[in-house]
Amino acid sequence: MNPLINRQVFDIFVMFYAGMTVMFFYQLLEIYKGKRAKNRFIKTILEIIFWIFASIITCAFLYYCCYGQLSIHSFIALFCGMCLWRFCVSKKFSTFICQLYGIIKSKAKI
Repeated sequence: MNPLINRQVFDIFVMFYAGMTVMFFYQLLEIYKGKRAKNRFIKTILEIIFWIFASIITCAFLYYCCYGQLSIHSFIALFCGMCLWRFCVSKKFSTFICQLYGIIKSKAKI
């Protein structure tokens, strides 16, 4: 296979997992905001801090795979990773984390 195609496939996989990583942390933030953060101002600040963090993560992944050069296939792979997490993994992960939180909370009371 052509080395250019190999490199682009590598870029696609890295950016796909970057999208999944960003959505993983976003899911954790949503669970935290639902359980702990009651104030609207605090939720807004958490959201802003998260998106700054997400941009740093995305830039790090982008620099790793193609030295920071944004391309169409990298952007589409990032978007596909985010969509896959949101529509396929999100509900199962949220249920798992909530159950884990309940177990930890019940063990802490004992």
